[in-house]
Amino acid sequence: MAVPWINFLAPSMGGIGPIELSDQPKLDELTKKNNIPFYAGRFYPKDSQAIIDGTLQLGLISQTPPWLTWEEIESTQIWMIPIFEDERVVSTVTTIERVDLWPRDPEEGLPEWEQTFYDEQIQSEAWGWGGGLVGVNIDPGLVVTQNVVPPVLFLGYVGISAISGRITEYAFYDQEMTYIKAPQYNMPGLAGGDYEYTEITRVRGDGIWQQVPADLPEAGEPFEIEENGGYPGNFTHLTPNSGYSQWAMSSNIAEARTWGNETWDALTKFNDDGKPQIGTFQEFKTSELDTVVFTIKVSAITVVVPDEPFPDDVATGLADYAQIALETLGSNLSNNIWYFYLPVRYNGEIPAERIQYLLNRAAINQPDA
Repeated sequence: MAVPWINFLAPSMGGIGPIELSDQPKLDELTKKNNIPFYAGRFYPKDSQAIIDGTLQLGLISQTPPWLTWEEIESTQIWMIPIFEDERVVSTVTTIERVDLWPRDPEEGLPEWEQTFYDEQIQSEAWGWGGGLVGVNIDPGLVVTQNVVPPVLFLGYVGISAISGRITEYAFYDQEMTYIKAPQYNMPGLAGGDYEYTEITRVRGDGIWQQVPADLPEAGEPFEIEENGGYPGNFTHLTPNSGYSQWAMSSNIAEARTWGNETWDALTKFNDDGKPQIGTFQEFKTSELDTVVFTIKVSAITVVVPDEPFPDDVATGLADYAQIALETLGSNLSNNIWYFYLPVRYNGEIPAERIQYLLNRAAINQPDA
């Protein structure tokens, strides 16, 4: 049986630390929801912002703040060690298994979360299980390295995996872009005779929703779209079969600071003749999820090493080795899978840069267009 190395200094050093007492009620809710038997510890990336802020307190009541999206994670190791004298770690497999909404505490002052049918559908696609496959991780910005140092070099006394990269906005699926095309927004080419082309388009985690001709609000009137189970009413869903990854924010930080992802770029960039495609942006909706939690799964393969060489009595030796094989099988089947958690908070800094960049593409902001 291999167990994680729980380090009380993990909030400052990185790695697996103890469960913080303030997190336990939320973890109890998660285990009921996602069928994970229990969480063994919290994953702390290196160079936690808590150190910089001076809020770090070591121990079970450290109340370390959640990790922020887009903060770089230096390679942070997870150690698994055998607990029996005659047991050795052969290898470990680490995956980012799933994402969940971090349960909300009324004292945090966040609005109550209303889970719609749309949320359930998109969470099923974007937050589902990683499948336990090597290299299959929920967030494309994360890199998981298996067996950083081959366990044989440590004689099987430790198995090490590592996580690095960045947690992107991938999990924050509820971000949206709503834009309008109409002649009055510096798009004279849309006016012709008795007909004026008007369009409202919403770009969401499940694709493009469009209304043509558009029911545009009068000047000074609020812009409202009725929702039905989280879906826009009176809009046509143009891309009902597209995958979520097409609409998620890019894992490339340079793209995230500008247009967001390739699809948003294609919809908003100037035409080949240098004319804007968008009249005006009506709304950019930033995430209301606030904080999500990543579940990290680590499984270890162990083997029981006999203390004595194969005895002269073949029958006795075979019986001993059969017992060892059963012990190894039992250990690997029942005791070598562990789960850890990592709360991650939405960072509005980069979305703010993105919004400003996209606003500059609108025709209404291009007097010479």
